[in-house]
Amino acid sequence: MKKLAIKLRKNSDYNITEIKNKLILAVILTINRSLARPMEIGPELHPMLARLKLRMSLLSLYRLTTMEVKDGTG
Repeated sequence: MKKLAIKLRKNSDYNITEIKNKLILAVILTINRSLARPMEIGPELHPMLARLKLRMSLLSLYRLTTMEVKDGTG
């Protein structure tokens, strides 16, 4: 588990409410990280149609080649 570093100003005039807010935020972030659980990935409810899948792959290929031509590498 990573430790959260709270950055404070170098001068000695700290605002107590700012410090409390930073501590509360650190606690909330720690709780959120501990509650995060990986989700199971099940089968798709509505699988992508074969024609749509082909069209999407062709469009992504076209986009990649367009970017290469713009960059001067293709």
